[in-house]
Amino acid sequence: MYPYNAEASPGGLNEIMRRARPSIENVFPNSQMQKSRSTMIYQPGIGKRSSEGPQTTAPFSGEATEDLLRHASELPQSVLENLSESESVRNQIREKALRDSLMGGARGDIQESRRFFSEADWPKAVAMIRKGITPAAALAALGYNIKAMAADER
Repeated sequence: MYPYNAEASPGGLNEIMRRARPSIENVFPNSQMQKSRSTMIYQPGIGKRSSEGPQTTAPFSGEATEDLLRHASELPQSVLENLSESESVRNQIREKALRDSLMGGARGDIQESRRFFSEADWPKAVAMIRKGITPAAALAALGYNIKAMAADER
């Protein structure tokens, strides 16, 4: 969660965690903070699928949202409606957006897509995509502009 080099400052992590604890507990209530050590690098999984595997997308391009909607069109409509109507699912999306906004540095396009999927009636867009309409046109029919939506940094 924090850039920290244990070899350079072995006692420093305790101080960082002591100061950060109230903020962390505010974002993650009822959590148990524990020390851990990891050599992995965090890489957000934002991109689109391709025959060669996952591909990254340019920030604020709308490509990841388009890809998600295209792949959602392969699911039964009832699954999408159940997801979009589930208050639990919507709350989870909102909580991730809030968590990332409190941590700072969250990409605005990801946050805006989260807002869209937590508030919009997006299965209607998917139903249109199933009929052959492009994701951008389906969103436009619902009053959204995928490029403007991706660039909106609320």
